[in-house]
Amino acid sequence: MEDIKSQINQLIEEAKSIAKHIPDKSAYKNTEMEIKGNYKQRKPLISASTGILGKELGREISSMLGGRNNIAKNFITQTLRNKQQDNINQEINNLWRQYAIKVEESKRVYENWYNRVLDTIKSTDLNHYITKLEASKQKLKLETKLRQGISTLRYMLNLLENPSKFKKTLLIKTGEPIKGRDEIIRFMQKSNSFIKIQDPFVKRELLRIIEEIPASIKVQILTGVIDQKDKFKEELKLLRKSGRNVNVVSILAEMKDNKNAPFHDRFILTDNSAIKLGTSISGYGLRDSTITELNTWAEIEKRFDEYIEGKINNHRGFECKIERL
Repeated sequence: MEDIKSQINQLIEEAKSIAKHIPDKSAYKNTEMEIKGNYKQRKPLISASTGILGKELGREISSMLGGRNNIAKNFITQTLRNKQQDNINQEINNLWRQYAIKVEESKRVYENWYNRVLDTIKSTDLNHYITKLEASKQKLKLETKLRQGISTLRYMLNLLENPSKFKKTLLIKTGEPIKGRDEIIRFMQKSNSFIKIQDPFVKRELLRIIEEIPASIKVQILTGVIDQKDKFKEELKLLRKSGRNVNVVSILAEMKDNKNAPFHDRFILTDNSAIKLGTSISGYGLRDSTITELNTWAEIEKRFDEYIEGKINNHRGFECKIERL
């Protein structure tokens, strides 16, 4: 972890250095104005000197060719003045050519930096920050790209230095039921003493997941609707016979037209961590959904215990029917 934090700090400092070496376009514009201003100040002198030189050369050429002095003089004078203007334009073009070269160099350095940041993120559990980094790359100005990139790195560093603030979200895509099941089992297996499961709709699949955790772990299930309840009870009985401590409480608010659990969200709480489920445990793989680690869950667990203990028997004015399986 310390190596990762060191890499992030180094990347932040590199970004600051890159930002300092990005050519300032306004400074180049000021230089261009100075070049033009100097030319404007020198223009009377240039006009006078080219006029004198043109007159002298024109006189010599006219005497040699037997032509008119004014025609040769005007031609030479204008040619000399055009040459002076060409020199000014060339100086300005060279100025902006240097600017373009420096910009391209800064972009090349930025691309190298960006790729190393990407590799650093991929080496952590903060992969969701790749989206933030990619968003920063879409900005038009290089300064903005770097500024937002630094912001992303600093936020990552803050999370790594303060793990309690870190909340990980995992996406389970449609067609990935096994991935969802495996993640839930992996989480449950980290428990040392108990697991509390809250899901308003459960199937027998939940009991099969519980078979994957150590028998010493106490499991409490708070639910509402139980799919194929009789078969669920049969499997629950077999699970208990195998030595597992599993308690199931179903609570339904008997409303006018239907019966619903008085709670909506799904949680799995253990003695050391907690997750929020984006769908019922049996629903992963049917649609895109998430599994999110929680930073705090004391209030959630308190409410869970109140339901289990039968302290809540009314929901929006309707009586709650409690059944203990």
